[in-house]
Amino acid sequence: MFPSSDEKYRNLIKEAQQLADDNVVDVNERQVQLMFFSVGGYPFALHGSNIREILHIGQITTIPGVSELFLGVINIRGEIDSVLHLSRLLGCKPFIQTPKSRIAIAVLDGIRTGIAVDSVDNIIDVAIRTLDHHVASLNEPVRSLACGQVSFENQIVPLLDLKQIYSRLA
Repeated sequence: MFPSSDEKYRNLIKEAQQLADDNVVDVNERQVQLMFFSVGGYPFALHGSNIREILHIGQITTIPGVSELFLGVINIRGEIDSVLHLSRLLGCKPFIQTPKSRIAIAVLDGIRTGIAVDSVDNIIDVAIRTLDHHVASLNEPVRSLACGQVSFENQIVPLLDLKQIYSRLA
């Protein structure tokens, strides 16, 4: 037997209330800004508070004898900044510049460097409660550079720790 129109109406109202409850956002909930990007075909995130600007890739000047973790240096309005070869540090396939490639200028504790990424996919505010600080499920070398994981576009994305990245460069 088919449900009556009253039953259909009640079911629709119930479904609508459930959807509304699922999409309620607590405006007082603490948030953190994250930059989602890809390197070597894999998604990653960094705290947005450490990112000063995102640039199209211009000319990167290589410096002989510098660590293979650096692509070289760039000139940004008269300031010379190093450019980190993050894909090499993460053990991903090598960085190849494309029209979507960017350099994210990161700053932490007064140290400023460019980070070459395949693409910047989004910069959004995420509820702090959604961050998972467990990194045991990540493979090395990503695990040692991550401070957690976060869900983004139906994927679990490693949240990289800029302090850990910088410690590998010293």
